[in-house]
Amino acid sequence: MTPGKVGTTTAQHFNGSRTLVAYGKLEEMQKQFRKGVASAEDVEAAKGLLRIESRLKKSALTKLAENHSVACEAQELLTFPVAHDILSKTLSDLTFDKPKISPYKRDQELVKHFKSDALKMAGLIEWRKRYGDDFWKFIGMPSSTYYRLRSQLQEANLWNASATVELPALALSSDLSSDLYNNPTLLSPMRIEAEDFKLDSTAIM
Repeated sequence: MTPGKVGTTTAQHFNGSRTLVAYGKLEEMQKQFRKGVASAEDVEAAKGLLRIESRLKKSALTKLAENHSVACEAQELLTFPVAHDILSKTLSDLTFDKPKISPYKRDQELVKHFKSDALKMAGLIEWRKRYGDDFWKFIGMPSSTYYRLRSQLQEANLWNASATVELPALALSSDLSSDLYNNPTLLSPMRIEAEDFKLDSTAIM
């Protein structure tokens, strides 16, 4: 997926079938508070929360329904089990389920894993960050080379190692109720648009 940013605090990854978005809930609530549509309690409650959104286009929505063996209809997809699976996969796809390291430690790890090739690997990470996943096509790099190097970086947990600070791995709470997980009740609020299906949930650290 192609990485990008919206503003200064929203991370976005996208391809032809879906868009993954992550942003801190606190900044959003502070803006709402200044507009007079959120309370001080709302702002306080948003501290430490990370919002994760998975926006699926029609083809991805159809595949989602097939994977869960249900009809491609709101009452079948807007349930806790589906939301849980989507959010778990989103955390994994964004590599939020792995700890992030600082650029300095990233460079140390590059040298540790790749020795004299560390500089080449660092360049691959930086060019992808600047120009997106398809940058290799525009510089004439063979696809086999790109995917081989990407696989090596992923195995070393360095493919998305571009954070400015160290961050812990994120995971869904292990205390989620089994009754809730098995309950087919519709989730609310949710929104279905004409072409896209938007499902958003809050990751619990």
